[in-house]
Amino acid sequence: MSVSSSPSRSPVFTRLRHTPLRDLFRGRLTGRLDVERAITRHGFPSVIEGCLRSVVRQTRLWRSERVDVADELAAHFADGLDAGVDPEDLARRFGDLRRVARLIRRAKRRQRPLPWKFLRWSGLAGVALFACYLLLGIRFMLGRPAPPIDYRPLASAAAAAVPATDRAWPHYRAALLEMERPEEIIHTYNRAPHPDEDGWELVRVYLERHQSSLASVRAAAARPGLGFVARSEITAADRALWPDTQPISTTTDPMDPEMLFSVLMPHLGELRKLARTLAWDTRRAAAEGDGVTAVANIEAIIGMTRHAREMPFIINDLVAFAILTSACEAAGDVVARTPTALTDAQLVNLAHRIAATDELLTMRLDGERLGFEDLVQRSYTDNGRGNGRFTRQGLQLLGMLTASGDETERVLVLSALPLVGLIVPDRREMLATYHDLMDTFEREARTPLWEREHSAEDTVEAWHGSLFDTVRYLPLVLTMPALGKAAVQRDLTTTRRDAALVGIALELERRSSGVWPADLADLVPHRLPTLPRDPFDGHALRYTLVNGAPRVYSVGTNRTDDDGVEEVRPGRDHASRWMTQAQLDASRARGGWHAPPAGDWILWPPRRRPLTRDDA
Repeated sequence: MSVSSSPSRSPVFTRLRHTPLRDLFRGRLTGRLDVERAITRHGFPSVIEGCLRSVVRQTRLWRSERVDVADELAAHFADGLDAGVDPEDLARRFGDLRRVARLIRRAKRRQRPLPWKFLRWSGLAGVALFACYLLLGIRFMLGRPAPPIDYRPLASAAAAAVPATDRAWPHYRAALLEMERPEEIIHTYNRAPHPDEDGWELVRVYLERHQSSLASVRAAAARPGLGFVARSEITAADRALWPDTQPISTTTDPMDPEMLFSVLMPHLGELRKLARTLAWDTRRAAAEGDGVTAVANIEAIIGMTRHAREMPFIINDLVAFAILTSACEAAGDVVARTPTALTDAQLVNLAHRIAATDELLTMRLDGERLGFEDLVQRSYTDNGRGNGRFTRQGLQLLGMLTASGDETERVLVLSALPLVGLIVPDRREMLATYHDLMDTFEREARTPLWEREHSAEDTVEAWHGSLFDTVRYLPLVLTMPALGKAAVQRDLTTTRRDAALVGIALELERRSSGVWPADLADLVPHRLPTLPRDPFDGHALRYTLVNGAPRVYSVGTNRTDDDGVEEVRPGRDHASRWMTQAQLDASRARGGWHAPPAGDWILWPPRRRPLTRDDA
């Protein structure tokens, strides 16, 4: 049976709609993508056309592929009709149209070009990744920390345990309110003048005006405890002292207690100011021959050192080290420049008080550990077995602690939530990593400074250098204090303390023998139990006589004994700056401005910064 294949002419618009662009660019109006035309142009019986149309439609292929399929199927049906097969029977023999369409679709898709296959699989992979990312985001957003425990009372337990009648803080506060700031001294000179310097009269008049308040400070320093319970807000009693200090909110839920990191400790700065004023008064008393008051002031500064350490945070220890340094420098200054103000008994008593400060020179990380555990409990879910996953609230909390207020940054962080939730370790691993680091810091702090070549801070610095590790250990990176530097500060404070004791021993020996000893070893054991070590090389502190006057010193940064000669270079690092041997070698190799500070670190008599007028 012959079938006419002459196609009927299509309207121009229809042909235009079914003409590929490349044909149009060649000026040809072919209409060759017209699937319906490809089906009907053969003039098949309606049952065959219906079969063709159904199969072609169900393949869901590209139009060009559907035209090819229509042509191929038309050839198949044409062969059957030419063989005399009945159209109904031919359509029936064709089988299940849906199955045929599925097989044809599969075959045609296998024949498609590689770029299409690559794009298809890339698209599918992208969709799958997006779906996983979305699920992770939903999981991250749905996680919520358990109601937090308030860690603030734990950190303030020692302060809260001090009976109200024994607390020193109310007396310090009263003295601070009575004493105006020494504005004229602060704004006139770069430091307070000493009794033998121009400008001392300003300091003397200020001190004379506040002798009653300073007596109250000395009495307060002798009390058993400070009793300052640190809170997240200023109490009504302290508001007169800090009227402008505002509370810090570090919680994502107003019903939760504030974080331990939110506690305010402005009293530490006030203790430093009082210690500074007592150090001034120590020099005044010694210059006027009042050894009793001079020694009492130094004892009071040591008592304030103990009070500053009432809370177990590294910041408390650092402030305590600074206060103790002021006591040791004041004592060393008095012994070196006005020794006649003190009797032998007073010198011995002073030495005993200064020597009994070992416990004040320890570093405690209990507060930091509590603070991080507080952060973790507010940042992670709790599965009841000591583990959990990082949450959206944790990321918000870290943003609050770092005072990030940039809107663009918040949007970027929000979009990265699922990734952050996937990368950040679980609760147990994060705590284990933190406590391992803190244990390393504690071991490092117990290692003599001259044996310290590496620091646990190197690990944190390495995290800073890697974007992945920065995100992975984000809570650690954002909250880890500079503990290595704090340990160095502790060791340098110990050296200043030891130098003050050596200075007292030298003065006692001079009074006994009439001359300065030729060597520090002559002071052991009747003046000193042992010779203190130089923190830079581990040997005994150096001693020399310069123009008949004693000088105690350390070799300093460059580890070279320069016979007690210091190099003063304005704007440059002092010789007390600590470097590891590797850092020292690198600094020497770079040379020039990067070269390590030269000269020795003069410890006793204490060196003074040159006095300058700020209003000059």
